Amino acid sequence: MPGRTLLILVLIAIAILAFRRLKRSSSRPQVKNKTTTGRMVQCAVCGLYLPEQEALSHQGRYYCSQSHRDGHTS
Repeated sequence: MPGRTLLILVLIAIAILAFRRLKRSSSRPQVKNKTTTGRMVQCAVCGLYLPEQEALSHQGRYYCSQSHRDGHTS
């Protein structure tokens, strides 16, 4: 009889631990693996690094925004 009670307590403890682990893993925010495969370039005005495909270029220089490109080329 005492062995049976001990077995039930162990099974309950395992169930509680499993439930906590599942709850903890589901409550964490899912971070998507967003990798940029392109080259990083630097804005000629402010020095910000950004992916080359998102940058604006003019005469071989890269800019992070239209205002930086327009202000630097005038």
